Amino acid sequence: IVAVGGCTPSSQPDVEPLSIASLRGLYKGHPVQLTTNKVMGGAVVSSDRHGEHYHRLVVQDATGGIVICIDRNKLYTDYSIGDSLVVRLTGLWLGSYGGDLRLGGAPTEGYEVSELDWEHWRAICHPQGVAHPASVEPKPLRIGQIRAADLSTRVVIHGARFVEAGQTWAEEGASLNRHLVDTTSPTDTLTLHTSGRTDFWWRTIPEGEW
Repeated sequence: IVAVGGCTPSSQPDVEPLSIASLRGLYKGHPVQLTTNKVMGGAVVSSDRHGEHYHRLVVQDATGGIVICIDRNKLYTDYSIGDSLVVRLTGLWLGSYGGDLRLGGAPTEGYEVSELDWEHWRAICHPQGVAHPASVEPKPLRIGQIRAADLSTRVVIHGARFVEAGQTWAEEGASLNRHLVDTTSPTDTLTLHTSGRTDFWWRTIPEGEW
């Protein structure tokens, strides 16, 4: 038996669930506080394990993905990829940053949502064990097939190469943008932003087609 640190295993709250796609529909370009008594369910598909998504969990259901902002270091020690969570939404704020839909606390200067206090998060998070493997399998896409609904979800990009092959992903302490280009449709490009505090910033970007 494996206990998930951070919140106590429990049965799913007996309230109506809301899909992540439905949450996206509630965002109209400005922060909004959720007052409805509903929950959101999904599987953890990314965290701060390698230095990206600092104080963030990325959760995905069958309809899309969302970033949850939590004031805690090393969230990956509390949540593993594939862990299934149910989150009570009442009182949380919905906002955006860089195109990513986010859940968190009330807006702060420069940010549409703030980080949730750890004790608050523990009170509204209900772990459900490990999700079905199919729910966290990456979706295969070419660059030109990426849509808004794919944001904050696991995907694998095919038929592309890195423009900066042979260089490092970032510089120590400095974030950098790297660029993928489709090998058969050069007008289809994708920018990858990598933080300089990741544990892989120094690695060399591979050459060849992905």
